[in-house]
Amino acid sequence: DEGNYTCIGGNVVGNTSRIVHVTVLAIPVVTVQPLRTIKKQGMAMILDCNATSIPLPTITWLKNGNPINQNFNITVTSFHIYRNSRLAIYNTSVSDQGLYRCNGTNSVGYTLSNTANVTIYTIPAIVTQLFTTAQVQGMPIILDCNVTSSPLPTISWFKNEILLNQNYNITVSTSNMFRTSRLTINNSSTNDEGIYRCNGTNSFGSTIGDVANITIYTPPVILNATSNIFAIRGSSAIITCQTIGYPMPTFTWLKNDITIAKSQYYSPKVGQSVLKITNLTSIDEGSYTCLGSNIAGNDTKTIMVTVFVDSVVIEQPQSLSVIEGKPFQLSCNASSNTKASIAWLKD
Repeated sequence: DEGNYTCIGGNVVGNTSRIVHVTVLAIPVVTVQPLRTIKKQGMAMILDCNATSIPLPTITWLKNGNPINQNFNITVTSFHIYRNSRLAIYNTSVSDQGLYRCNGTNSVGYTLSNTANVTIYTIPAIVTQLFTTAQVQGMPIILDCNVTSSPLPTISWFKNEILLNQNYNITVSTSNMFRTSRLTINNSSTNDEGIYRCNGTNSFGSTIGDVANITIYTPPVILNATSNIFAIRGSSAIITCQTIGYPMPTFTWLKNDITIAKSQYYSPKVGQSVLKITNLTSIDEGSYTCLGSNIAGNDTKTIMVTVFVDSVVIEQPQSLSVIEGKPFQLSCNASSNTKASIAWLKD
């Protein structure tokens, strides 16, 4: 209906006319483009809004229903001649993700545009830190890796820069909801020692995580120890015990299950302990136990020490008077901790 309308009046004398212009005022018609935007974090993003109406509209922008304010990173440029507005974000981040609309307003009313869905994709970022771990052999080891990104990342595990695959002893469980991956070594051994790290990958890039140095504690094993000792009273006995394990085991000596003072034994080299007994007597006889221990466990070895002492005659023959031709008997008994023999001498 908008246009020029002419009113004409006339009579026999003549006629006259008047032209009037009719303008139809309307609320804006607003559209936004593009409707779907996917950008990698850090890239620029542009949305255009077109609004047609009389009178010309004022255009404002909304994100998730809230007005957008300009700053150093966000600008809004309006082109009244073309009746549109351009929203530019120069360095996008995850916080720019959301639903965008423009609002066209004039004296008649306002109209909200359709919705533009903006998604910001990011390269993976590993937000959990792996720590150097020491574990006792046979115990489980658990490492967690949390990766944030859009789209969701694929998380991989590496040991000494070689991709880890699951097996009977190694399991990897992943939760897309929490964007985490858990590496579990169920029954650890020295073969599992090494440098571990996780890696997050999506279609926009990958990120390498911090490393964890895994050390396995192994229990002591006594390799060499002195055999049972048989010694003569007054001599010396040297008992040696050698062990391996990590951390290096400490030594404790016991005699008949009673701890021996540390001053009585020494370590001539790493992993070895020596117990020396001088001037042996029967009191020194007994069981001597070498105990090697560390955080992972212990091992023992028992050595028996026997001391040979001089024979002692405990029953001497008594002087006798006998009748010639008759038999007689003399007795002699001796004590010894070894097999002893008795000899008779006359005169």
